Amino acid sequence: MALLTAAIRSQRLVLKNGLVSEPGFHAVASPAAQGGWNQLSGLLQRAGRQIPLVTELAQSTGIEKGKLQDLLVDLERLGYLRRISSNRFALPEILRLFADEVLTMDSAGEPVTVIAARDRFGVGRNLTIEVLEYFDRVRFTRRLGDVRVIQDSDVPAKDFTR
Repeated sequence: MALLTAAIRSQRLVLKNGLVSEPGFHAVASPAAQGGWNQLSGLLQRAGRQIPLVTELAQSTGIEKGKLQDLLVDLERLGYLRRISSNRFALPEILRLFADEVLTMDSAGEPVTVIAARDRFGVGRNLTIEVLEYFDRVRFTRRLGDVRVIQDSDVPAKDFTR
């Protein structure tokens, strides 16, 4: 483990999305994953901040839920999507929009609560909670009671983009 950590620190290896690779390596989507991505990307772009549930994506695409779940996991592994909860995957650029809202709230001295974030995000309470919990998991924010505080303002630039 120490050798792996040293290689990452010296940038001989890169850690991204929980996977270790050589710098410059990019995973290539299989034809099936690329076809699925072509079908899903437009739906997710049109949904914008209203990130759909996996069941909603299955209904919209006609892809059986189990196969869709496998596809979404592949697309996450490739960096096209981020899993924000067990039943929701998001485009990195949409998560970046939410992160920018949190940074704006924090810099204005506005407490980042579920209610304040929901109003700022313009989405429902459940989705807001899922996004804020995702931010806690990736260590962008840290929950202190009912408020989130910024833990690492560089996380969005590093982790939300492909």
